Amino acid sequence: MRLAILLPILLAIVAAFYLGYATPLVAREVFFQAPAITENGEGTMAEFKLWLRPGDGRILVNIDNAFYREDSENSVRKAKKIAERFVGLKLTSYDLIVEVVGEQRIVGGESAGMLFSAGIVAAFTSRKIRGDATGSAAVTENGSLVAIDGIEEKLRAAAQAEKKYFIVSKGQQINREAEFAQLIQIVRVE
Repeated sequence: MRLAILLPILLAIVAAFYLGYATPLVAREVFFQAPAITENGEGTMAEFKLWLRPGDGRILVNIDNAFYREDSENSVRKAKKIAERFVGLKLTSYDLIVEVVGEQRIVGGESAGMLFSAGIVAAFTSRKIRGDATGSAAVTENGSLVAIDGIEEKLRAAAQAEKKYFIVSKGQQINREAEFAQLIQIVRVE
């Protein structure tokens, strides 16, 4: 008799843990700003919205407000694989949607790979990306950060957007780093 009462309770606890901690129940949105280079070579901050929703494991890119180059699309694919390793689950039951918020932009390069990875993990775990932090680094298949071009322009744009922390790869070369370090804290990560 006791087992008949305890078994449904135990199953309910296991189901609640799985549904609450292992998979998203509803679409979870994450917003973040990624430093970018405009077509005329100036630094700017591009705002992205990224979310997961129940689906078939697709990566969907909203093209209403932006044109995504192939290297950016590959960056999102790598970011998803890295995020899956981090959370320990394949996201095959969820679609990942990425879009640029605001004015129309051309999205190119792999320098937002780190932020895409962090965004996917944040969406999956119902967390937010800190508003006072940003960064710019490409990612490898194993999750290592890689140096990118245009770092000085991106640092300047992040400082102007009042970001406090800027994450770069450990090997990133920065001209006038001491000067930028007075404007924004540079955090090097491998």
